[in-house]
Amino acid sequence: MKITLNWLKEYVDHGMPREALLARLSEVGLPIEDTKPIGDDTYVDVEITSNRPDCLSLIGIAREVSAFSGRPLKTPKADYRTSAEKVASVTSVETKDLQLCPRYIARVIRGVKVAPSPAWLQARLEAIGLRPVNNVVDITNFVLMECGQPLHAFDFDRLREKRIIVRRAKPGETITAIDQKKYELKDDMLVIADAARAVAVAGVMGGFDTEVGNSTKNILLESAYFEPASIRRASKALKLSSDSSFRFERGVDWDTVDWASRRAAAMMAEIAGGEILDGVIDVQGAKPPVVRTALRFQRLPFILGVDVPKDEAVRILTALNFKILNRAAEKVEVEVPPYRHDIEREIDLIEEVARHYGYNKFDVEKPMSIAVTRPTKEHEIEESVREILVGNGCSEVATVPFVGDSPAGRACVWEAGEPLAIRNPMNKELGFLRRSLLPCFMQVKRHNESHGVPAISIFEMSRVFLPRCGTAAPGCESSGGNISTPEGGRATSALPEEKQVVGVLTDGDFLDLKGILEAVFTALKTWDRVVFAPLESNLFEHGATMSCDGVVLGHAGVVSEKILAEFDLRGKPAYAEIDFALLVKFAADIVRYRQLPRFPSVERDICVVLNADIPWDKVEASVAWSGIQILDNVELVDVYSGKQLPKGKKSFAFRVTYRSDDGTLTSEQVAEAQDFLINRLKESFGAELRQ
Repeated sequence: MKITLNWLKEYVDHGMPREALLARLSEVGLPIEDTKPIGDDTYVDVEITSNRPDCLSLIGIAREVSAFSGRPLKTPKADYRTSAEKVASVTSVETKDLQLCPRYIARVIRGVKVAPSPAWLQARLEAIGLRPVNNVVDITNFVLMECGQPLHAFDFDRLREKRIIVRRAKPGETITAIDQKKYELKDDMLVIADAARAVAVAGVMGGFDTEVGNSTKNILLESAYFEPASIRRASKALKLSSDSSFRFERGVDWDTVDWASRRAAAMMAEIAGGEILDGVIDVQGAKPPVVRTALRFQRLPFILGVDVPKDEAVRILTALNFKILNRAAEKVEVEVPPYRHDIEREIDLIEEVARHYGYNKFDVEKPMSIAVTRPTKEHEIEESVREILVGNGCSEVATVPFVGDSPAGRACVWEAGEPLAIRNPMNKELGFLRRSLLPCFMQVKRHNESHGVPAISIFEMSRVFLPRCGTAAPGCESSGGNISTPEGGRATSALPEEKQVVGVLTDGDFLDLKGILEAVFTALKTWDRVVFAPLESNLFEHGATMSCDGVVLGHAGVVSEKILAEFDLRGKPAYAEIDFALLVKFAADIVRYRQLPRFPSVERDICVVLNADIPWDKVEASVAWSGIQILDNVELVDVYSGKQLPKGKKSFAFRVTYRSDDGTLTSEQVAEAQDFLINRLKESFGAELRQ
């Protein structure tokens, strides 16, 4: 922000020497980049961070000076006389998108005489690097630098039907801007139009056809509040930037929109000899909410390391125009000024107190204490899962969360709504946020196959983005409003869920994948409670749902031919996706101790033939819950269905481990247990021993 000290003094008579003033500005977070003398004045270039758009003006910087100098802020008057003619009788404003333009103000000034600006006005602008144009344009630039609110003056007589329409650009629409270059507009750009054409790119630059020139007699003065992200997108897409777009991108003050319009109109009446029509057209949508927050005094020494007196903290906040709503012994509640978009929480108030209390009062020599904290359960389990998967031959990958609009891109093993579409993707072929890691893994596999690595085993712990079932809500958008559903729909549900998942892909068969999962669940002490149930899904040829205590943990299976064909893959990998939060929950719920075995175990194999529609998990449960006291473990060894078996039949080969804590088992005890299990399977499933 370029200013001069004499100009600044018109808003606050700080009474400070030049060097002391500049040093104090730097101390409160407004560092000085450059200074140089200009006659009896001093040019100063102040660095303004992106979160402080309120300081992109002389008055904004003067507020800070007023706060630390204790001198009052002097805001110029914006009063004027009007004619009897009503502005609403000569023009109208129609806003077709109140989301992108929640406020638009229009005033009309008749009978202006366009001429060079007075010497003092030209000198003010030239001192900060602006080229004087004419008195009308110079006034809009002066007010912009004075209060930070961009304005635009239209030649009223050049507006078709003498009216304004605020709308999105039409497909293929173009505009010749004030720089006399032609720009092609996109339908997501907001424009200011008359009855026939676009006459300005909203918040970025005006049009050549309606600019103020020497023949201009009547002015329509625009002052508006535009949604910052839309201005940023338009400016970037058109590669067109201006002092106005720079401020609109960062956010302007709702209340200053009208004050700036009145201030400029008053100056035009005084300097250009214009007559201001009575009234104003002020089209409004939703006003930004008032922010209220509180500062607990005990947090000041805890955060800052110095004990700031309570009265001093309140004085600083009051000097910075925070409205004190309530003060108690332990805290102060405040209302945030509408121009301070950067203040939302208590920590922001603490920073304000620290800035003006003085960082030089902080003891930089005081040793910093470092407390060693115990890792969270989530972190411990994440590291454990990572070690287990790496130990089982899997390589960790990191993929980007963007996918295409295809069957694989839309893959989702969870219950969710339509995928979120990115309005302005960096890559148009990857315009959606993933609902599963599977399509990203398919990309990794295709890349490896094309580089001579036919078989891979990979995993990733990352997030998938799951809109609530139904149409995405307004909350489904990003902070900049860049995300929507593919159909552009909106509803009233909650924000989308960002689910942390563990994805595993291996080129072995399903049993290989299950072995890897068993290693994970065993290490987390949940394997004995995990149940695999058949799953029918268009993502898997053979799929299974993994549950623990009746709660679905995730899904696994052999990837379907349809998905493989989309990526032209030769291998047939198996894939699993697990809800990490549930994995943590069930792993953390149990802590088990098991005494080391004192006596040897005995293993016996059983191979039974039964109907093909009977799943292994039912057989396993029947064995596990047989009530045999010496039963220690049961493990599936092989599944077979082929020519050697009757049609509609399959065989399970499994190994049973017996052990007793009271002594070494005898052959009679083991044989009795075996016979009991075989008879139980015959009665429950009609199973027969395979010879």
